[in-house]
Amino acid sequence: MEKRIYSSAGSLKFVNPSRLKAGIDTGVMVDLIDNYETFCYYYDKEFHEKYPDIYTHRVCIAETKGILINIYRYSEKQAEEGIIGLKKKLNIKIVEKKDEHKPFEQIVFNIGEKHGLNHKTKFGKTSRDYIIITGFWREGITPILVTDNAFIKTCRELGMNTIKIPTRNKLMEWKIAKFSRMRRP
Repeated sequence: MEKRIYSSAGSLKFVNPSRLKAGIDTGVMVDLIDNYETFCYYYDKEFHEKYPDIYTHRVCIAETKGILINIYRYSEKQAEEGIIGLKKKLNIKIVEKKDEHKPFEQIVFNIGEKHGLNHKTKFGKTSRDYIIITGFWREGITPILVTDNAFIKTCRELGMNTIKIPTRNKLMEWKIAKFSRMRRP
């Protein structure tokens, strides 16, 4: 049974409304591969029962590999093994870029422009987050686990739910603060 929800920006299709789908973006994938503890706060038995299907976008896979190699200094083999291992561990499914999504990419790009989503990356290219958001939006994947505020604001304007995940650095700050509070007399 297919169910559709209509909004001013278009319709979303839910192939099986009883089976909810959650998505993860590039930042979350990188942190999960580099430091799985980041996600353990959110990915527990209750979350898995509510959202048994976890998705990422093909663009996220390519971005994750690039970030792991160029910023985190993984070898190409380590990056590929990390991605494959995470996909197996969480049974992650991949959303592909589709021609039918093309007309909606401009809508998401324009909304993202207001929120600073379409910034230049560290490698001098325009962020492809609008392609990721379009894929999740058109496939009815929500909530999206994300670390980026512009991504969150763009998703919310499209009526998509998001869950902000702390970055690895924020998680370390929390642990240091907790440890400091424990040591005070």
